[in-house]
Amino acid sequence: MNRHILIDGNNLLHRAFHVFVAVSAEDELCGRQAHQQRFESDSGYPTGMIYGPLSMLADWMPALGRFNAIHFFNDGSPTRRRALDPTYKQREPDRASLGDLPDREIKLPDGFEAKNEVQVLMHLLQLLGVNVYWDPNEEADDLIASFIRKHQDDVHVIVSSDKDFFQLLTNPRVVVYRPGASGPRLLDAEGASAHWATLNKGKHPPIPAEHVRMFKSLCGDASDSIVGIHRLRKKIAAAVCGSESVDKLMADDWPGFSDTERLHAREFADRIKLNWQLVGLFDDLPVEPLRSVRPDVEVAEQVLNLLNIRLDMSFLTPGQERMRVADVPAKVLGDDWMNSI
Repeated sequence: MNRHILIDGNNLLHRAFHVFVAVSAEDELCGRQAHQQRFESDSGYPTGMIYGPLSMLADWMPALGRFNAIHFFNDGSPTRRRALDPTYKQREPDRASLGDLPDREIKLPDGFEAKNEVQVLMHLLQLLGVNVYWDPNEEADDLIASFIRKHQDDVHVIVSSDKDFFQLLTNPRVVVYRPGASGPRLLDAEGASAHWATLNKGKHPPIPAEHVRMFKSLCGDASDSIVGIHRLRKKIAAAVCGSESVDKLMADDWPGFSDTERLHAREFADRIKLNWQLVGLFDDLPVEPLRSVRPDVEVAEQVLNLLNIRLDMSFLTPGQERMRVADVPAKVLGDDWMNSI
């Protein structure tokens, strides 16, 4: 049995962008000196989107224990969901986004010509032995779900703060590591259900893993520009999200809803059905890592030196025990689970 670390590259890159790029740019614009370190090489090549993700992984990996392989899944265009809803993942025009990064070409020591920092990062990860996955027309969430289905007898740790992955916790061999979360960061199905109750100052109801899709279909997801039933109380949504289908809720005339909520739900029925399609994860995609680069630690070190990045990359070495006591594991992380390799 193998034990895989599955990194949601989209989530990681957006976190790094807002910590190491967008904030630094804002400080510079405002004349502040909050960030003394400039994230760039000696030649002036920006490295925030390279150093940032690597330094974050260096901080998180000690919480994940042993593993056989690390897999990095990068986002392509949300073609499938945009075909269903053109407003899917539309961002506000004045909000800084990872997509605003300009192309900056660089030639690396092994001859690879990268168009931007993200390409440098992906190439560097491959040199360090990480399996990198990317499809121009698929989202990282769906690639991860498909990888787990393909390797369903193995154990998987998903590294992401995206609650969409809670849907996958119905599989007892899957846990989610939530970076920066308060309380336990490693969540199994029970821990994830309890995690909902910590939101909105403890007023959010627990949501079992098998109900996450219906709950988000009813309530929407602002992070993905998915709208829910207007002014629907979350405790009411939680009470009915175990229903087998939207059609069943409609047939029962939205049990427990107030007159106003029921009216909104009736008007919103078609949208809820659309939300069900948008929220669900596609798990039948072909998933194969990019094979253009052979691992070569010496070349990776040359790239790091060129970029003036001083990080010990040994945390990417498989098979070492490195569980950090401060990160309380979920129940699924017992001895058998931890020693699966």
